[in-house]
Amino acid sequence: MNNRNSPVRKWSKEIVIEEIKNLDFFSAKQIQKKRADLYGAAVRIFGSWKNAVEAAGFDYSLIRKNKLSGFWTEMNVVEGIKLLNQKHSGFARKNKPALYGAALRLFGSWGVAVRMAGFDYDKVAKVWPSKRKKLSD
Repeated sequence: MNNRNSPVRKWSKEIVIEEIKNLDFFSAKQIQKKRADLYGAAVRIFGSWKNAVEAAGFDYSLIRKNKLSGFWTEMNVVEGIKLLNQKHSGFARKNKPALYGAALRLFGSWGVAVRMAGFDYDKVAKVWPSKRKKLSD
């Protein structure tokens, strides 16, 4: 629902793709409820939600077939970590809980998932901020 006082966002292919890449869920039904603006722009620009999700680099058949729970594959987790690195964002636990949870489930730890994405976890951990407190011996 658009408020008459709120500015209208200008959508482009690039903006829609970036917004989709930042999502933790891809269900068209959920998007229509929670992000109607994004859904409308995606359908207008790409012709369908499926086309927009695929333009963002995701395999929509995996999303549909497994109804989201199967979306997170090892490959998707690795790609998600690479995107985090490009954005210089290490707060996956807080900002990308679905990615973080999938990494733990599929790789056993965040560190292993980061290594599988091709990064030296020890170096990345120093660059990516962490709110973890050091455990005492």
